[in-house]
Amino acid sequence: MKFIFYLTLMIICCFEANAFELRDSVVADSSLKDSLTLKVNFYLQEALSTSAEKPEEAIENYRSALLTAPVRDELWEAGIRTEMGKLSLRLKSKEAIVQLLKACSIYEKHSDLKGQAEAMALLARVYQSNGLTAEAQKVYTDLYSVQLEWGEAVLAGNTASYVSDLFIKKKNYKEAFKYADLAKIAYDKVCRRDSLGAIYLKIARIKRQEKKIRLAEFYVISKALPFYSSADDFKGRIKSFEFLAGMYRDLKLYSQAKWFYLQAKTQALAINDTLSTITSLLNLSVLKTITGELAMAKEDLAKAELLSKEEKYTCLTNSYKVRYRTLFKKLDPENVVVTL
Repeated sequence: MKFIFYLTLMIICCFEANAFELRDSVVADSSLKDSLTLKVNFYLQEALSTSAEKPEEAIENYRSALLTAPVRDELWEAGIRTEMGKLSLRLKSKEAIVQLLKACSIYEKHSDLKGQAEAMALLARVYQSNGLTAEAQKVYTDLYSVQLEWGEAVLAGNTASYVSDLFIKKKNYKEAFKYADLAKIAYDKVCRRDSLGAIYLKIARIKRQEKKIRLAEFYVISKALPFYSSADDFKGRIKSFEFLAGMYRDLKLYSQAKWFYLQAKTQALAINDTLSTITSLLNLSVLKTITGELAMAKEDLAKAELLSKEEKYTCLTNSYKVRYRTLFKKLDPENVVVTL
């Protein structure tokens, strides 16, 4: 019996000793974890405080936070890498590509569409700023899909519209139309009327560049203007009228051009848009000079100059005078009675 008693006692003692060792180990691990967490928080605070003026230092602090973190949280890591990508983009460093690719991969793995969209948008900008056009285009196309899946149709439309602008600059009108059409599809999902008006006007500009005048007319008159009108978007209507007027003037269809310039002026006056009013008056002055209506052209120019001086837009009237120097030589706007 004594032997059994002592044996039991020894077992209990050994068990308690092991328990104390395990407890001490857990306490030590917990203490180490707390210490590392404090360090991580310190690095993050330093990164935030130095990011504006010392982006290189902020990147190093973010890097230290990643290396020090006691627990590997992948979404937290993706957020840190996204911030490092932003700072590297500011520094025009190609490290931005590495960090943002990693962030995109993590966000995609965890189906975090919001984070993925943010990282992809930055990555596309990095590719574009480094002249990697094909890579940027692919990321923008994928970003469009991610934004639609995320439920952000307006952002998706804006992305496609931006890519369309890039192709317009390159005079690649086929691709420009393709992305403008994608933007239209996205905006149509949420019936974003002002955005639909703007994208149809962009499509009209593309068709005009392609010399498809009838299609350009159709997209403005039957699509852009109705959407702008239903959205009470006066500025959109002004842009549409100016587009049509400019197109008709280039085609030497002067009576149609004059009518649309007058519509633009009427809309501008209705919302007290001084800049658009001055632009319309200058355009009318140019048109009337072309058609030989010199007295009316002088008056429109004088009105534009008066408004420009009052509202400090003289740079606009001066630029028109330089651009249409030969035409305006026919005019002498001085001593003209101006009535707005």
